[in-house]
Amino acid sequence: LVGTIACIDNDGWPFQALVPYAVWPQEQCFVIHISSLAKHTRNLLQRPKAALSIFDAFSAEQSVHELPRISFQVRAQVVERSAALFEQARAVYLMRFPERDFITEFTDFHFFLLSPFRARQVVGFGQAKTISEAQLTRWMAAI
Repeated sequence: LVGTIACIDNDGWPFQALVPYAVWPQEQCFVIHISSLAKHTRNLLQRPKAALSIFDAFSAEQSVHELPRISFQVRAQVVERSAALFEQARAVYLMRFPERDFITEFTDFHFFLLSPFRARQVVGFGQAKTISEAQLTRWMAAI
């Protein structure tokens, strides 16, 4: 699965970027690890409301209109290196991306926890639904 994060920049414009993500079911959030040089990092530090969209990679066998996808409205929280959550967030991220172990030591990268509070799911053409907060809580815990 591929993820994109959308946030608002200093001029009030939306900014979107691809982000690798891991799911942390116990905390019911997503974990991303992004460089302090990235524009979306600065945006999230200043305005911690964002959207995370997840979708399967597109294939030539299916119509782009039928691509399953889900969009979450999230609250972003940077995880400070001194915080107790840091090593836990790092472990969750490395479970999904073990080859990135070397980069989690870089001090110019940040872990963010993205806690979803709303979601919209599309399972095919004309098949969209809003996911309630209760459904979202159950879904995140079951991943």
